[in-house]
Amino acid sequence: MKRTVTLLLTAVILLFAASHLTASAMGQQYYVNEGYALSGALGEAYAVDGNGSVGKLGSGWLYALTGDGLRQVDAREYNGGGGLVSLGGTVRILSTRVRVGISFKFGGDSTVYSVTLQNVQGRGFSFGYFSGGRIFVPYRDTDGAQVTTDRTSITLKPLGATEIGVYVDGSNKPLFTAAFSGANDYLAIHPLPAWSGQVTRTSYNGHVYCGDFGVADLGNEKLTVINILDIERYTVGVVAAEMSSAFPLEALKAQAVCARSYAMYHMLYSTSYYGQGFDLSNDTNSQAYLGDTENSLVNTAVSTTANQYLSYNGSVANAMYAAADGGMTLNSENVTGTYVPYLRGVYDPYEGAVWNKGAYGHRLGMSQWGAWAMAERYGKNYKDILGFYYTGAGLSYGALG
Repeated sequence: MKRTVTLLLTAVILLFAASHLTASAMGQQYYVNEGYALSGALGEAYAVDGNGSVGKLGSGWLYALTGDGLRQVDAREYNGGGGLVSLGGTVRILSTRVRVGISFKFGGDSTVYSVTLQNVQGRGFSFGYFSGGRIFVPYRDTDGAQVTTDRTSITLKPLGATEIGVYVDGSNKPLFTAAFSGANDYLAIHPLPAWSGQVTRTSYNGHVYCGDFGVADLGNEKLTVINILDIERYTVGVVAAEMSSAFPLEALKAQAVCARSYAMYHMLYSTSYYGQGFDLSNDTNSQAYLGDTENSLVNTAVSTTANQYLSYNGSVANAMYAAADGGMTLNSENVTGTYVPYLRGVYDPYEGAVWNKGAYGHRLGMSQWGAWAMAERYGKNYKDILGFYYTGAGLSYGALG
């Protein structure tokens, strides 16, 4: 009998609460308590949100996950960082070519005693140096011809502390040697296309890369290897490594903007790897990069957001991101010790729809699992996702300057 009365009283309170909600909230189902707290007044009815938090209906902070998405009790949707504040305009970028360390010494040591490069798409290699550290310039012989080989596989080895030998066909005699004198003095290797316009792809150490390579002995008679390539091809590699290609397209597009923006921010402002002649590492000290991919969905995500950067106050933003935030992102100063206005903590109920294993990563900026939920479960686009996780940020186009 007591159970019957409680259920009837619950129904009365639900009807009473519904009469106080706006029309857009009508038809949503909220769970309310069955116990002694029910008094017949809306202010004494309680609800449980998608993360298990309990609060009074109408308290202003309580949100519930419904079939139509996240709803506040007064029917306003929670929008995290407030949405992107600007679309369009330009921000300064340093270059369209990024330098990535793929075998290097920083913390750990992944330098190697020899380097073998093999054409996957292409035919042979040209040798030279990098002008300004990024643009390939070929060496020329005494007749003015470029120094090249048509061999599809080459091996490089250090010769003492100041030279590198280039070997082909398993020979013990180098095809030629190159001297170098500093951290930015890399032997530049440019894979040659088999026909005009072909995108070259080159195998190194179990992965396939687009673009050029730099090889140097930075003092330990082992070789440091960098990959220098167009930032859009680099972004393809990062998205494929950082987010599964099974994620929805809009989540992949948000990841593409974050990856591109993170890279450019560090190209502009970070000096962590400057002494070794590159901009970012290929691991999670920067962001994961395992070379090129042929995945069509990832390629689409990058191409449809090409040259778009997360921005703040007219500059490229440091678009940090993590796998999961555990239901709430954090303020930057609580993680890095530095206040960043667009890295503000936001309550994230979206992530909980698909991930319930707690936080994974530093909890700054975009949650990758939250992006998946926003795109797949709630139909949000990449601009919605970015505007949710980055407070006061905009979306701008890069311009060299």
